[in-house]
Amino acid sequence: MTRRKILLILIGIVMVHPLYGGAEGIRSWRNYFFDGAAFQEGMAESGPSVYTKEGYFPSVRMKEEPLREEKLPPGTGGLVVLGYIQSAGGKLQNQSGSIPLASAVIEIRNGGRTMALRSNGDGYALLALPAGKYDIQIQGFTQKALVEKGKTTFMAIRAGKRMVD
Repeated sequence: MTRRKILLILIGIVMVHPLYGGAEGIRSWRNYFFDGAAFQEGMAESGPSVYTKEGYFPSVRMKEEPLREEKLPPGTGGLVVLGYIQSAGGKLQNQSGSIPLASAVIEIRNGGRTMALRSNGDGYALLALPAGKYDIQIQGFTQKALVEKGKTTFMAIRAGKRMVD
């Protein structure tokens, strides 16, 4: 093998290393998906999955998209918020269907401070917050969240229900 080919291979390895975390790679991340009612560990059959790793910013991605390892800022934890509308189930049926709230405004309150952001096209918003207690609100529906340093907190907020029963 020529020196040039060896050099190109080494450059390729160095460039891929930050994306996948070296030898452990993507296997060191835990995968979660939303089943229409709650987050479950595992890969989504269709749609996005959430990837988490302690001390790292969470990532929502499809299977074919690259995964980037980005450390959480010191003293913060990751927050994954999913806004959805229940589309199936109810009092008489299993509650497993959902429609994501794309571009929904998500308000985050801590004490006297309020922040706001929009969800992406799949209803997800990701952010790093200082450890603490927060009120998360989407379209008038509020839940409490405890964000812990270096960990990821999941919030699925049902912001409405289609009449199905």
